Amino acid sequence: MVAIIPRRCPPAGGGGTIGGMTAAAVFAAVAAGAGLYPGAAGNPIRLGHAPQAFAVAPDGRHFAVARDTNWIDVWDLPAGRKVQSVRCSDGDRVAVLAFSPDGKSLAAGAWYTGVLRVWAADTGAERFAVSANENGIRALAFSPDGKVLAAGGEDGHVRLFAAKTGKPLAALHERYGREGYVTAVAFHPTGRLLAAASSYDTLGHVWRVEPPGRVRAFDGHSQAGPEGHSLAFTPDGRSLVFAAGSDRVVRLEVATGGVRWSASAGEPLTAVAVSPDGRAVAGCGPFGQVVRVWDADTGAELAKLRDRQGPVVAVQFAGGALVSAGGAGVVRVWRVPVKPAGRSAAADLDRSAARLAGADPAAAFAAIRELAADPAAVRLARGHLKPAARPHVATAAEVRKLVAALSGEDFDARQAAADRLRKLAPAAATELLRARKVTADPETAFRLDQVLRDAGRLPGDVTPAEARWLELLERVNTPEARAMLKELAAGDPDAPLSRDAADTLARMGRRR
Repeated sequence: MVAIIPRRCPPAGGGGTIGGMTAAAVFAAVAAGAGLYPGAAGNPIRLGHAPQAFAVAPDGRHFAVARDTNWIDVWDLPAGRKVQSVRCSDGDRVAVLAFSPDGKSLAAGAWYTGVLRVWAADTGAERFAVSANENGIRALAFSPDGKVLAAGGEDGHVRLFAAKTGKPLAALHERYGREGYVTAVAFHPTGRLLAAASSYDTLGHVWRVEPPGRVRAFDGHSQAGPEGHSLAFTPDGRSLVFAAGSDRVVRLEVATGGVRWSASAGEPLTAVAVSPDGRAVAGCGPFGQVVRVWDADTGAELAKLRDRQGPVVAVQFAGGALVSAGGAGVVRVWRVPVKPAGRSAAADLDRSAARLAGADPAAAFAAIRELAADPAAVRLARGHLKPAARPHVATAAEVRKLVAALSGEDFDARQAAADRLRKLAPAAATELLRARKVTADPETAFRLDQVLRDAGRLPGDVTPAEARWLELLERVNTPEARAMLKELAAGDPDAPLSRDAADTLARMGRRR
């Protein structure tokens, strides 16, 4: 579908500000396409100008690029030709572009006025225009279902809007601290979480979308520079790849915030992308002429793709290829080598299982790779994962009584109820999560979040150990592993383990 941008249009796209300003990765999902050769490294597309903002349509056949402050061009990528060119009448600078997951909507953020606009991509009809940030928009992302649009801006706020109407939904936080502005936002594949990063701050944050609330902060890199960060979730949603303004790309575990691996690019990195199959990570920066590709499992460098005509300012995977946009106005499609999945000899099972459930994310990740090569992996997982059952009737009744006491007037009674819930949490986690989902009282919600975190759970999510065992089963992907996932998915429907097992099965089915 060609994205036709109307005369009054603003920008659209998937990732961030590039060109002479802060570089940002384009995060739009792109389907594998056989006809990408006109943009191949040996036959590049020459834009004739430096890209100001850049986005690729979800079908992988078109991309949008901003230029000359308020002009936007739409290109046919397989044909290597421009198909649409419009000038935005508001005179503001196009800052960021984003296509919706279905390719039917195109969103744009204004650099100075902070106006967010969304159009029908096929007709150019404007759906809405709303003031999203008084100091300018720097990052945009659609939720995976296309219903929510997140906008991060110069004032350090992240706000959520209904993608069809522009109705404000929530503000996920007030400020990042100091004077940092939001440089990147990315939705979790389930749409339940959103990650954001800012300049002038080495910390990123993971937020729960509904009900809104911060889940955790994570450290990108202690040497992060003021020109910002870029981030992307892996397709399975268990990791977050984070590029600081320094020379590091880091793979973080979402469940714990711990580092699985960290790699150096030898130069500042401001853009990062993850391949659709989750096996490769690419990154680039505004000062280098190289796109670096790392093995997503280990962080080992797979390739250095050099564009000798200028710095590479944006990267995006398109199936088995990688699309880059250069500061000299050149768009290229690269064929990226991907290291075959390794098969290591089986380690001692008990030792590997202990590392998998341990506190060190890097050691846990290594244990998953080792166990995935062992025929006993599924049998071992059965000893650690059981379908979620509803709590005993008496336990459920006690939990409901204690949750009601959390909002009482007596502080000591509230504290005693919270302490008792901590003791019950291992056997009644599902009931606690169910109560957290429906409560409208801020005090009760705060205390339930504390109880769940003390029990090693994110509110509404599986434990880190459970997430890792599910990841192991997904990697094994045998009939036996799928049968176990079906058993887990058939547990208590309100249990996070049941839901995540079903999500894992669906993901495996799409790959087959």
